[in-house]
Amino acid sequence: MKSDTIIPLGDVNCDLFGLGNKVGNAIQPKTRRLLNLFQSLSMQNIINTPTRITLGSRTLTDLTVTIKPRLIKRKGVLPLGISDHCLIYAALSLSQKRPLLKFQVEQFQADISKVMFSGHGYSKKCAIPMRLLSVLGSGVKL
Repeated sequence: MKSDTIIPLGDVNCDLFGLGNKVGNAIQPKTRRLLNLFQSLSMQNIINTPTRITLGSRTLTDLTVTIKPRLIKRKGVLPLGISDHCLIYAALSLSQKRPLLKFQVEQFQADISKVMFSGHGYSKKCAIPMRLLSVLGSGVKL
């Protein structure tokens, strides 16, 4: 499994909300550096509504960035109610799909094991729960 598409997402602690209305020194230096980085890599943020809402502010700090926005079928922001940060999501439009009627657990596990994941203090091969994949492969309906 090979990919030339990287889509970083998460809280970057730089507010991109309302940048069109800000000029000159109104944009914080760290936000300007982030925007320059995106521009140098031909990347763009696809989330454009506030992602952190408090009584005193509305900011766009949780981003989904890509060099291929045409791959994004749906995107959005969902308030969770348990945090002042909203959930961000993006659904990709992929050209290859796995037929569920002919789902091959072993091939899926092999493909997933080739993908590197990092975050939350670890950087390891994907830790998909193999027990769940075994259940799915056995035909048991969840």
